[in-house]
Amino acid sequence: MQKGDVFIEKLKITDELRDGFIKLFDAHAAIHTNAEYAQKRKFKSFIIHGNVLSGFISHFVDECLPEKNAMCYAQNIKFSKPVYLHDELTFHAEIKAIHDSVNIAELDFFFENTDKVKVAKGDLLIGINI
Repeated sequence: MQKGDVFIEKLKITDELRDGFIKLFDAHAAIHTNAEYAQKRKFKSFIIHGNVLSGFISHFVDECLPEKNAMCYAQNIKFSKPVYLHDELTFHAEIKAIHDSVNIAELDFFFENTDKVKVAKGDLLIGINI
């Protein structure tokens, strides 16, 4: 891995993913489970929990980086637009810096939907060669 490397992953928000998250974390807020409730708040339907995107980041660190001995030390994420069931997202990450002396990589990332709208963005500190 080196500064400037870019990683892109295609993702899909499936029924199984949504239902599994709700069941696993017992997270049943109406905004995430009731379309009528969400529509009254100007969303087109219920919205997906933001931390589902955090799960995709964990997958990226564990499975998609070329360095297989990596661990997320810090993660900042800002959600700017809603994500809905069956949305197809693209995750983009870029290495902004590598600090060899402490085995840390800094990455910026964002998620965008099929309309090229950024729905979330943030940064990561990744321990490498741990």
